[in-house]
Amino acid sequence: LEQLWADKAISQTRQELVVHRDDNWLANFDDDARRRHRSLGQQLMGVTLRYLSEDNVSAESGDKLLQQAREIGREYAFIALEMSTPLVEAIRAAMFFRDTLIETALHLPDNVHVRPEASLRLLRRINTLLNAVHLAIAEVYGATYADSLSGS
Repeated sequence: LEQLWADKAISQTRQELVVHRDDNWLANFDDDARRRHRSLGQQLMGVTLRYLSEDNVSAESGDKLLQQAREIGREYAFIALEMSTPLVEAIRAAMFFRDTLIETALHLPDNVHVRPEASLRLLRRINTLLNAVHLAIAEVYGATYADSLSGS
């Protein structure tokens, strides 16, 4: 189930990127930013897949994967800050990917026979992981703002 979801999510994300290429958050990316985002996106998909695949994730293993997701979120934020991207646009970009991943998970029952409890577990785990990414983005922006107020 998790690998099927990942394959469909990657395909759907690529299609959606073409549709949204003129959106502010995407149109402002230069080639280097696109490459860096693509690399982070691949890392995040790997972390997400591992997080989803582990049926009995130990608290320690799950925490490590969530920490990796937070690190990826921080990297997204640093790239966005380098490009002078407002927080709203950085979050809009993150939400675009979240929406694509969630929509892919919601459409799985149409394509395969998935028990409702398996689908619910998948959605919850995607949300937990992506919440960590989004909060990390906001934390970096918050720290940067606090530093600017203190004159650092």
